Amino acid sequence: MSACNSDPEPFGGALTRIDARPSRLMGLIRVALRAGAWLCGFRIAVQGLNHLPRGTDGRIAGGWILAGAPHRAWVDPLLLVVAWPADAPRLVWLGDGPTLVRSWWRRLLLPRLGVIPIMPGAGPAALASHVEAAGEVLSRGAVLALFVERGAPSPPDRTREIAGGFAWIARAAGAPVVPVVIGGAQRIIRGSPFIVRFLAPLPRPPAAPPPAAVPREADRPAALDRTRRPPATSLDSAWRPAAEALVTHYRREVAGPIREVAAWADDRAPSASRWPWLATLFR
Repeated sequence: MSACNSDPEPFGGALTRIDARPSRLMGLIRVALRAGAWLCGFRIAVQGLNHLPRGTDGRIAGGWILAGAPHRAWVDPLLLVVAWPADAPRLVWLGDGPTLVRSWWRRLLLPRLGVIPIMPGAGPAALASHVEAAGEVLSRGAVLALFVERGAPSPPDRTREIAGGFAWIARAAGAPVVPVVIGGAQRIIRGSPFIVRFLAPLPRPPAAPPPAAVPREADRPAALDRTRRPPATSLDSAWRPAAEALVTHYRREVAGPIREVAAWADDRAPSASRWPWLATLFR
């Protein structure tokens, strides 16, 4: 990948212009996705919209985190876009940087939709900068969407390892976390059923300063006395247990629903394998 292709700068510039208003571009994309789902015979059920945080006027409010699992295929975020109410605040995504910038159309389209790229090896300040960027879009009333798993694939009725990034952001911003589980991506053929189920918000964590990054060994000045332990950060002290507790709570809340939506999709899946090439296309 060339330096040009891996440059995340367009995303940072676009984020400074993101607000909570639904995007007209996203509205057009939602219409196109629904048309594509109809052509493929996909059936998409949406449950739990009553769990989404709302303001005093009854409308869906922003400033919270939508944390999804399990993540089986790249069709999963598209299902969330289809399920997302048209009048709800804008979704801003946290995503894998190399994937987001690997082609010209991604670099052209995705910054306009609202994406925070996570670039590997971005340096010791990466965690703090990602938390800061996420907190900024939350403060403007957008909804931060991300998938929480990492590691090797797991069976359809379970999750992979739950990463703590969403909990760090929630802790820093004092933002509620709404889990969402998706079923059906374990078997994608023509006529496949999918379900997007929003769960009740987790308890809102108290706000705390974002984690300070401790420089990596290679980034420290040569004159630094390496026999001395670097000063403890908020992440190393009281900040880390609170984030870990939120991860544990999330894992416990989604375990049962993930099994249920997987069984729901299996029970409704077509018996014949029609258009099996869709599995390759959407994975």
